[in-house]
Amino acid sequence: SPRTTVSPVTFLRRVYAAGAGAAFDDVGLHPYSYPFDPTYPAEWNAFATAPALHQVLVDEGHGERPIWGTEIGAPPAGGAAALTPESQARLRADAYAQWFAWDFTGPLVWYAWRDLGTDPTDVEHHFGLVDAAGTPKPALTAFEQVIAGQIAGGGRGSGVEVDDGDAARVGRGGEDDLEAGAAEG
Repeated sequence: SPRTTVSPVTFLRRVYAAGAGAAFDDVGLHPYSYPFDPTYPAEWNAFATAPALHQVLVDEGHGERPIWGTEIGAPPAGGAAALTPESQARLRADAYAQWFAWDFTGPLVWYAWRDLGTDPTDVEHHFGLVDAAGTPKPALTAFEQVIAGQIAGGGRGSGVEVDDGDAARVGRGGEDDLEAGAAEG
């Protein structure tokens, strides 16, 4: 069957049009922008569509429902669009700063904790915060700064709770807590 791509906003509008608005509490989004900055203004940029996705929720009377960033990442190797390690770190810092600045977002999970392999031509091998051998990349420092609340973002990030070193909850406590996690690759 042919592959069809539907924007997150169109998909959510169709969910509501089908009468399924009561069937969910949160909205999940893979807000990838790689190889561009998270706020790069392009229709294909899922990260930049988060405000429009929230507007659909508001229009449907569900503006209190958070949007979860269920997977975001950028590889510093593995192909023509690969970033430098420093650019991966900057993209990560920018993504978390913007995500936390929005008052309608939930967790934002980075893909992945560890690189899947070492093949220099395979982009899927290089999304990790640490390489395949476990050596930290510059993006890990950006992640640690997010966890420590050192990146500006509306003050959300003053409390930190780490779970086995691969995920952390960042927030003030209570319902405003956000998770910043790194998914195992």
